[in-house]
Amino acid sequence: MSKKVTLIPIAMVRPTKEFIYAPSRIRPSVEVDQETFISQYSDHGKAIPVSFESDGVSNPILTTTYARITSTDLNTFGYFIEK
Repeated sequence: MSKKVTLIPIAMVRPTKEFIYAPSRIRPSVEVDQETFISQYSDHGKAIPVSFESDGVSNPILTTTYARITSTDLNTFGYFIEK
């Protein structure tokens, strides 16, 4: 049995010139197996400011995010943080 990795999608709650992201309130978390994470997400790591506050913009923390650049399934496309 392979280990599962839970990815939380991030989005801009309010557009800012600093490009601060927050965990998405609309898209669900995605669970992928470790092999999929390594082959399709982990090569695209990028540090992005992410706010974990309710307003989605205050106290951003530079967080490693992972991206899936191409996908036919919109739930697995975009930037994610690892749970």
